[in-house]
Amino acid sequence: GIDEVSGHVLFFVTDDTHANTFLRIAPHCSRSTIVVHRTLDLGARAALEAEGVHYVVHSRNLREFSEADIAIMGNDNGKEERLFIHHCRSHRIPVICLQEAVNMNFDGPVMRWTDRTFVGGTHALRYHTRTMSVLTGNPRYDDIRQKPLQENPYVLINCNFTYGVAIGWARTWLDQAIEAAKDAGMDYRITVHPRDETDLSGIEYVLDSGAFVVHEQIAGCYALVSRDSSLPYEALLMNRHVVYFNPFHERERCLNEDDTGLIGKCDTKEDLQTMLRELAEKPLPLDAGPSSSEMFRHYFTGIDGVNHLRVVRALQTFLDHDYLGRPDAW
Repeated sequence: GIDEVSGHVLFFVTDDTHANTFLRIAPHCSRSTIVVHRTLDLGARAALEAEGVHYVVHSRNLREFSEADIAIMGNDNGKEERLFIHHCRSHRIPVICLQEAVNMNFDGPVMRWTDRTFVGGTHALRYHTRTMSVLTGNPRYDDIRQKPLQENPYVLINCNFTYGVAIGWARTWLDQAIEAAKDAGMDYRITVHPRDETDLSGIEYVLDSGAFVVHEQIAGCYALVSRDSSLPYEALLMNRHVVYFNPFHERERCLNEDDTGLIGKCDTKEDLQTMLRELAEKPLPLDAGPSSSEMFRHYFTGIDGVNHLRVVRALQTFLDHDYLGRPDAW
């Protein structure tokens, strides 16, 4: 029955995705402060200002460090993120990292710096091992619902080569995906991540994207084509076909090792073209059979719309009990 955190919670918000996530939790805290990057602006400030939400800029002298009881963040391995953790520990504030996306690269240094972690689904436990993690689900997915197909649905191509990752083959990937959709006789749209750096000169049907609008774009498609991203799983939650298009054989484990049977996989333009034609004639993925859809729904994230309350209850439990240990011991 817990629906509020009684303590003062610090939310460290790196980008607009984190803003979208934590704005679902902050109203359930008796006191909270949203802290944004001092050195980077990745859309967090604009997203918070658009929602009319007050924030403070991270510094070592924040008054809130002397007032807070617990802190939570969605990324704990950036340089300033680790500095924030250091400042929290110097004030004996325990810090939690919430898994920000299904497709986390757990082989890297993510979710290893904070005191404890909250994970989005049991799938993450294949890769993520910590002394204690709490299965909460991701609040960002709380408002996702299955949507009926709209009239004249299109192929949505997810262009998300963020921060220069794989930029050497980004335009080639995008051109091949567009050509496959055209050759299949399908209308298409390009959804572009706000931190994508791909050369889009001459590209048509480009949609600016972001955590607050991308689900509207998914609702208009019948199939999503993507590289490494969390968007395939968000599209599946909305009951849309997904194709993981991997012509350059990126070493992405979550999608490559996905065994739900709900994600199509191909690595050539010709195979993508064929797959898009076939999917247009098939039932939507979660309509195909109860066993696979039920497995997916419980495997990756809660779909009951209360992941935000699971986070709230976990935060309160950690405040009420000595599960976090003493941060100054690290």
